[in-house]
Amino acid sequence: MRADTFAPKKTMRRTISIILVVLSTFWVEVVAQNNTSIKGQLVDAGTGEALPGASVVHQTGKGTITDIEGVFRLEVKADSSYHQLKIYFVGYERMALEFNALNENHDLGRVALKAEEIAINEVQVNGKVPIAVQKGDTLSFKASAVKVNDDAIGINLIKKLPGFKTGEDKIEVQGEKVQKIYIDGKPFFEDDPKQALNALPADVIKSIELYDDYGEIAAFTGYASGNSVKAINIITKEGSRKNWLGSLSAGLGTDAYYDVENTIMYANEKHDLTILNDNNNVNKSRADMSDFKSFEAQVQSKLGLVSANEPLAGEQNTRNIAANYHFEPNDKTQLSLDYTYGKQENTLEQLSSQNYQDALFYDISDTTHSDSYRHKINLKYNYEKGNDKLIVSGKFSYIDGSFHGITQKDGYTANSMLNTSRSENTTSSEQLYSGTTAIWLHKFGDSGRSLATIANLTLQQNDKNSMLGADVTDIQGSELLVDNKEVLDGTDNKVFARIAYKEPLSIFSNLNFVLSSTYGWSSANKEAMLTSAQQYSTNWVMDESYFNYNINRAELGYSSMGLKFVFNAGLGFEQSSTDKSFLIPEEDYETNHYNYAIHPLLFGKCFISSKQTLSFLVRSSTVMPSITQLQPTVTMTEPLKVTIGNPNLEQGVQFMGVARYVQTNSEKSRFFSAYVFARYSDNFVGVKNYFTDEVQNVYGYQLAAGTNVFQPVNMDGYFNLMAGSDYAFPVKLLRSNLNIGMKYTYSEIPAILQDVELTAFNHSGALNISLASNISQKVDFLLSNELIYNHSSNSESDNETRFLQNNLKLEASIEFIDSWKLGLDGNYSTFNYFDDYQSQDYMLLNASITKQFLKEDRASIELRAYDILNQNQGVNFSIHETYTEQIQSNSLKQYVMLTFKYKF
Repeated sequence: MRADTFAPKKTMRRTISIILVVLSTFWVEVVAQNNTSIKGQLVDAGTGEALPGASVVHQTGKGTITDIEGVFRLEVKADSSYHQLKIYFVGYERMALEFNALNENHDLGRVALKAEEIAINEVQVNGKVPIAVQKGDTLSFKASAVKVNDDAIGINLIKKLPGFKTGEDKIEVQGEKVQKIYIDGKPFFEDDPKQALNALPADVIKSIELYDDYGEIAAFTGYASGNSVKAINIITKEGSRKNWLGSLSAGLGTDAYYDVENTIMYANEKHDLTILNDNNNVNKSRADMSDFKSFEAQVQSKLGLVSANEPLAGEQNTRNIAANYHFEPNDKTQLSLDYTYGKQENTLEQLSSQNYQDALFYDISDTTHSDSYRHKINLKYNYEKGNDKLIVSGKFSYIDGSFHGITQKDGYTANSMLNTSRSENTTSSEQLYSGTTAIWLHKFGDSGRSLATIANLTLQQNDKNSMLGADVTDIQGSELLVDNKEVLDGTDNKVFARIAYKEPLSIFSNLNFVLSSTYGWSSANKEAMLTSAQQYSTNWVMDESYFNYNINRAELGYSSMGLKFVFNAGLGFEQSSTDKSFLIPEEDYETNHYNYAIHPLLFGKCFISSKQTLSFLVRSSTVMPSITQLQPTVTMTEPLKVTIGNPNLEQGVQFMGVARYVQTNSEKSRFFSAYVFARYSDNFVGVKNYFTDEVQNVYGYQLAAGTNVFQPVNMDGYFNLMAGSDYAFPVKLLRSNLNIGMKYTYSEIPAILQDVELTAFNHSGALNISLASNISQKVDFLLSNELIYNHSSNSESDNETRFLQNNLKLEASIEFIDSWKLGLDGNYSTFNYFDDYQSQDYMLLNASITKQFLKEDRASIELRAYDILNQNQGVNFSIHETYTEQIQSNSLKQYVMLTFKYKF
């Protein structure tokens, strides 16, 4: 039957639909003539911030929920001019608002709610200032609950808050890394919390708000269809950041050590500008330098699993220039821009011992030098008009690095020596990243319907040139000379789109329709010239690898929000496909694969009371292998330790569950939180580790006998569990706060060692106790102790590895005479091993004396002595899937420095 046979029926249906739409619109307009429209915006009385998710109920029983901007709208029958609204929001005092509305449209403007907390004079130090209060789904830590000296910065303050842990390149809280930071709701070095908190003076901070950021679409629709990241928003004291603020400092020390650190900040009603400059050779950086470390890790091909400590190893020269700018010309437009230039040189000397289940051992001596620099730009533009909001953001970065390393490696068993090697590696690398995102949010009038769309494009280019020269001698005296030269060009690109529609079922519940699509395409082309003196040959190897994938998902979800809870439930139907193509010396490889899956989503948050909150999240997602894991080639940074790709890798599925409980007690200034994370993966990309017993040809490479080979393989059974809690309360006798944190991690990681499948088990427990002063600005200290126990084993061996690590740290500053300060900081670390490694301990102790002068003590001169006892060491212990490793590194040497600082 021809298609045009149905044309009259289609025309009739369309005509009827148009008539129904016109009639329904006319009926709504008629009804609206007898209704009153009431709207307003709920804000925090103290900070002026919008309060999304609050309940507003009219005396007729009709109610609504405020949106992401705190705005509410109600259509009620106009039986009289008198109206009463009851407003509820967790953590705030309830409000009954009465008014007369004579017009059809009535705007209440900004309605301020007061936080439900005890009013305490912040100047009086009595240990009763609440350290944390719950405000809806946000946890607010009070800066006045802890005292820091007048020179302190934000990072000094956050160290004293319960649950927060600071590392060399990260800030963690409740077991997660903080990934976004804002100041008064404005992006501030948004993806570098460490840099932001090192720039902001502590005395301008009023509170620090912690929350889970699920993205703009989730906040707009109320449906958490994506992953979340930890975010903090710093609320500053009113008027504290107006006009100019900052500091300039310069220090010169013995042995040509130097340290220059400058901060300039300017803010008014429309503009907010911050400029930072750091230049030193004393292993300091106010910015996150982890991308430099990832470059070195890629070059050295180290496959770490668990690290007990993250010392800043080596001797580093660092240069960092950063600027952050925010512009709000009106209440509809916001523009944010930040730029960071970083340069780092690192000279590293390491002695390490590796143990492969008491069957094989390596003693390794590394001397490396790396020189890297980067440019990073973040841009964000917000525009809102009427019912529409547009958000455009871009992230761009460029890293250029060079690496030169010399490695001496000896391999042996319990009975005899196996081989010895000396290798020299020179590598240069360029990485270019570009990511652009556009978001459009639209509300359909006052109907409660909304439409949200997002489009994202990321492009990444990775180029690497390397040269390896090596000399290997085995136990029989046979010698192998290797001279390899490689050029690798790679790309990793992805485009992602999502559209989400919300249909109200009632004032408290919605139906959500989400469609998303991801398409990724990547390539890796490699050319290598391999020369072996043992084989008396030069071999050219060329490889062209391509990997494309597509993931399409349709998701149906239900979301509900009441006075005491938020709940999301959804089911995603997913179709995915992969297309792999490899051109290798022996053969061409090409394959296509299709997969179908169902992904559930459960998210809930229960406001048990204004002091107690319980939340949970369960979801699953598809995980694709990377082109570097798939590429059928050999990565050789030393002749006896290589990684090879696996073109047979397939996609995996990860299941994740999270639960959190938070309790605050403002009256007693007590705080408690607990969390549990669990992950399980099918088709997890594990490690196959084996040693060659003879010369092998792999993808055109000649691997010597005794080579340690690592290859990614798909395996089921990966499981990881992490649970922890934090408890804080005041100690009145010491006028300080005691913070107690506990953390337990358990993992099951499948692997293959010498063709034997095994499961690596790891138990890790940590107890952290810290005493944070709340005495006065003249007496500031933080005393902490972290105890870590780690126990690892595997299913195919009786060997176990256990170690106990203890870190005792002190940071103290005391004003003992007017304008004179004495500072003391340092740590005592012990490493106790129950097995084959030698126990170690060392103490790092630093002291300083500071004289302040000029008006309001704006200027100061500090004399600082670093490593007074001359014991500083770089000690680390790593547990890998198939071996353990103890590392001893060089570290910063003893010095004395004189520093001048001026604040304005």
